[in-house]
Amino acid sequence: MSVLEPGDLFGAAALFHEEAYAVTLTAQRSCTLLLLPQALVEDLMARFPQVGRNYVAYLSGRIRFLSGKIETLTAGHVEGKLAQYLLAHTREGWAECSATGLAKRLGVGRASLYRAFDTLTQLGLIRRDGKRIQVLNEAGLSQV
Repeated sequence: MSVLEPGDLFGAAALFHEEAYAVTLTAQRSCTLLLLPQALVEDLMARFPQVGRNYVAYLSGRIRFLSGKIETLTAGHVEGKLAQYLLAHTREGWAECSATGLAKRLGVGRASLYRAFDTLTQLGLIRRDGKRIQVLNEAGLSQV
């Protein structure tokens, strides 16, 4: 389940698909929903090329996000899942996360996650400083 914020999009991948796409939305508070039919989006893209570029950029970002999810879920062992997560979420050498949230996101127990942190630390691949994790060896981490 996703929680959308003001200005967020949904259904972009289904806009130009021939099959019907069903989705259930539940509003947590009063809101306005803007539905754009395919014909209107096509017209906007023809008249304003930046709309088309933004649409492709948005879909590319979603593909990268979902590919990362797939890699994390198919990594197999906890160390592999953690390594894939860190590779996908490290900015300027650091990632920041809470162990509880990360364990839930990876679908593993906290104890298993802590053991995986210890293993990657002992291998010299990462260094932990509270909620901050520094990736020391990206190439090595990608081989886990």
